[in-house]
Amino acid sequence: MHHNNTLNSKIKRKQKQPLLLLLLTLVLFQPTFASTLILKAGWNLTGNNKDSFNVNLTIPEAITAWTYTQANGWCASSPNGVYTEALQNTDIKPLSTIDTGMGFWVNMPQDTSVQLQGDYPSDTTLYLNNGWNLVSLKTS
Repeated sequence: MHHNNTLNSKIKRKQKQPLLLLLLTLVLFQPTFASTLILKAGWNLTGNNKDSFNVNLTIPEAITAWTYTQANGWCASSPNGVYTEALQNTDIKPLSTIDTGMGFWVNMPQDTSVQLQGDYPSDTTLYLNNGWNLVSLKTS
């Protein structure tokens, strides 16, 4: 009888290991998903519903990219360099990172699409300030 209980406990332990391994794999190696940001020539009002990205590296052909936050006011960048010097000679703060949930304007010289990598945010709480808010929400 004692031998049978020992055998059963070894079998139960071995059955738990693949499940534990599967759970660890799912937690440690969560897949990231790409979403395509389709931008038309001219001005586009869009947003980022993925992980934060560097606008200068992700959309290098953009003429300008703009966003507004309560803390910084208007922030802008000229990824393709056309207006870099002009923006530096203003009080407009430089824009480099488009954070998750941030809405932004981008002026494109031609139609293009950009792959945004990363996960959708797990926390979808939206904090709004008094006045204007430029935000982006997850869409399916």
